[in-house]
Amino acid sequence: MVRDLRIAKIFSLATFSAAIVLSPPVSAQQQSDSFSTCFSILSGSFRNDYALSQCRDMFAGQSPNESFSTCFGTLSGSFRNDYALSQCQAMFVGQSLNESFSACFNTLSASFRNDYANEKCQELVRNSRNSDNNDNNNNRVFRMVNNTGATVEALYLAPSNGSVWGPNDLNGTLPSGRSVDLRLESPSCAYDFYANLSDGRQITERQINTCDYTGYRLR
Repeated sequence: MVRDLRIAKIFSLATFSAAIVLSPPVSAQQQSDSFSTCFSILSGSFRNDYALSQCRDMFAGQSPNESFSTCFGTLSGSFRNDYALSQCQAMFVGQSLNESFSACFNTLSASFRNDYANEKCQELVRNSRNSDNNDNNNNRVFRMVNNTGATVEALYLAPSNGSVWGPNDLNGTLPSGRSVDLRLESPSCAYDFYANLSDGRQITERQINTCDYTGYRLR
């Protein structure tokens, strides 16, 4: 009887692995819960921790093609909430979340205090954005909106850890109420901005977070 059960388990794992290798390409929708599908199948025949390790290894270095919330919803049914959270966080570090902050919060707040769920979801989304920005530095654009009531005649920017301002980033002037898109080439998230206004004012804004936000209103 024990021998038959072991054979059944081995056959189950082999069948699942072969299905992944041999199956024809499927749509993004069909792949949307691939890690969770793996765990759901293997945990029916193996211990939960073994099923988790096998599926985690199978998807190592790949995008899970599913949301963080799907991962947590699956693992929290078999493990403690804090352990499920740590496993899903580790899996999504440096990868696109493919979901919104709201979806993350709605999932975690059902198992954790609201303030803790908020902190973890902000951290997860921030890490994903920072990773995307670091991978696409030359394409990072930051919008500056002029809400000063005067015309900006010159605008300079530099990473906050730098020591010199760059050249004037305006091609002409920036009237009040208008905006300009600035291209940021440094991997640094913190930027300083310096503006000369038509009414004689000079405005310096320091340590502006250009990774968590896509724009800033100059006042």
